[in-house]
Amino acid sequence: MGERWFPQQLPATWIFQPPREDVGVDGVVVICDETRSNGLEFRVQIKSRQRWHLSGDALCAMVKRDSVIYWLSGFTPTLLVLYETTTDRGWCAWVNQLVAEDPARLASSLEAKTVTLRVPATHRLEPGRLQTLSLQLRALNSRLARRVMVAGAALPILEATHQLMRSLHLIDLCANGRQDDSQEIALDALLLAEITAHKEVVTALLALNDELRDSASSIMGLGMTARRYMEDCEAFVADFSGFVRHTGPGFRMQVNRERMASFRPEAIRAVTQIVGKLAALSLEIARENGSSQRSEIGDSTR
Repeated sequence: MGERWFPQQLPATWIFQPPREDVGVDGVVVICDETRSNGLEFRVQIKSRQRWHLSGDALCAMVKRDSVIYWLSGFTPTLLVLYETTTDRGWCAWVNQLVAEDPARLASSLEAKTVTLRVPATHRLEPGRLQTLSLQLRALNSRLARRVMVAGAALPILEATHQLMRSLHLIDLCANGRQDDSQEIALDALLLAEITAHKEVVTALLALNDELRDSASSIMGLGMTARRYMEDCEAFVADFSGFVRHTGPGFRMQVNRERMASFRPEAIRAVTQIVGKLAALSLEIARENGSSQRSEIGDSTR
């Protein structure tokens, strides 16, 4: 019921997109308006109950620990929505903020299968709250851009974006089987090229994760995204993680061509989304840099 109720609470310019398949969230919301939040998006996970238990000043939701880890992964924040069917009301909070307020809760539950998240009772999902969510989402992006800019880590983001785009081009090339309109490529060469493209997606993400972590400007979930992509590739390349670690020629592989072909659309979609996020972050960094430079010029002329 919550999946039907939630989209009705959104402004007409906020687009709710249900997942094409079971991907661990109930949908993605894209903000399309005339504010600086235009184009930003967030994931949504909706939990419905007849009545939510109130503990102190918060509603308690018990969720799978693996789900929380997935919600924290990637570049897109996840909004947890609690819907109460008997009162037709809802509450919401960003998962990363809930975990950040009590990080020990997730860290201390390594052996536990569930985690209790506390959503403040004051966070009612109402029109005023949606405006707050928009501002918070924009602030999250600006804060990350500012941190990356101050750390001088903008170049690794551009380098990762470039490498991911090359991988996308290579996957597309292998899908068509041609280098141009006339020259066909040998099947074995296509096979190696496509597997290498998947490897470079992982290595680009891991390298970026290391660069940002070393500069104290890490992106939460970047390493998880790389590992999740690597696990997906393990479904059609035996010991794909070994191939990622391997350097030079001579690595023997067993490849399921049909599974790799079926994964291709998902891979293109995933990498395209990552490139879009990195490009948006680069744009935000440029804006922050421009704002800082204008501020310095203004100070020097006073």
